[in-house]
Amino acid sequence: MDTILSQQFLGLGQDSHLRKQNLLNLIPCLTHQEVRDLMAGLSKVEMQTDILSRLPPELRLNIAGQLGNFDVFPLLNVSRHWRAMWLQPDMLRIAADHCRYIDLSLLTDETSGGIIPEEWIALQYEILRRRRRRFLGRFSSATVVRHDIGDGHECKTKRVFRSPSIVQYGRDLELKALGDKLVVAGTSRVMFVWHLESNQGSQVLLPQQPSCCVTRGEYVAFLRRDSALLWKFGCELTALDLDPVLDSNQRISNAWADVASSYTMGIFFHPSEKGTLYISVCFTYVRQVAIHKFTSAGYSGVHEINLREIELETEENQRYPLKAQSHEWDASTQTLKSLYANSDFILDLPSFLECPGYSSWNLDPHHIFQDDDFIILFHRHGYTAWDFRAEPART
Repeated sequence: MDTILSQQFLGLGQDSHLRKQNLLNLIPCLTHQEVRDLMAGLSKVEMQTDILSRLPPELRLNIAGQLGNFDVFPLLNVSRHWRAMWLQPDMLRIAADHCRYIDLSLLTDETSGGIIPEEWIALQYEILRRRRRRFLGRFSSATVVRHDIGDGHECKTKRVFRSPSIVQYGRDLELKALGDKLVVAGTSRVMFVWHLESNQGSQVLLPQQPSCCVTRGEYVAFLRRDSALLWKFGCELTALDLDPVLDSNQRISNAWADVASSYTMGIFFHPSEKGTLYISVCFTYVRQVAIHKFTSAGYSGVHEINLREIELETEENQRYPLKAQSHEWDASTQTLKSLYANSDFILDLPSFLECPGYSSWNLDPHHIFQDDDFIILFHRHGYTAWDFRAEPART
């Protein structure tokens, strides 16, 4: 990295918009040694405001909270350094060891049903290998595709992820959702969807800017407080009948007229039923959650959860009183596991307050994490989790 250039953008001032843009533009071109040199000139505050805060939410919470600054820095890289990092077995092992959503007590023989730590690590390595390499590894600048041309011969084609129609949107293009088959990015009402397996792209024009976007399989869902849209790759955009959801919101608000009716809406797909999705509504101050189910046939019903009857140790004078009994992550994990065994829940974990960018959150939906077992929907006061395991583990 050129020393003069380094001095120029590092000396532009912490609040300089130009400095931040220079950082983001420069990162994909750096080697590991150049990353170390750059970090030597950045303070902890600068690292948080200029780098970590610019990560997509999926990376900021699922990865950035677990790895060191040097490991987080290359996450902004979408060139060869990105893929090289996730192809490192040690990197996957670190992520498996420290994943927030895995009960660390499973590493012991006493609680794992005879699975030794080495086997458990190997299992987590395989899970992360499939998910991370398939989802994140394809965010390189190019991929090589092999074509069988007969008689035992094959040719190679390099496909570069570049779309001329995206250039006009410049730096305003943001990652909206990342799934097992689709990647959604866009700006305002224009969404670009890439199919990771076929390497095909499609453009979707929405009637309004969505608040939340999620994807699973070949489906993408867009949510606003008053509308929801469903799109399947290669098909037309369809609107969901949100009247039952809005009527339910009004009914619950009227039943608690003396309490603030602030609520958070989130949307997520069922992990195994194609095209089936849920819209969750969390009434923060009422402490009630409504989970609305939609299938290919339309609206399928609602499941309401009364959180006021959940007995947890609470702190006085707290507006949102569901608290874990300890701020330590191990204790919080045990609380998570206990609640999973009983019902769907909302829990406010103070540990998430340390995540970069938390202060900028609002009550709009933030779909952060989803896998084959459960979905976690983060919001300003905690998160909503929905468990799809047929036989959840008991503590």
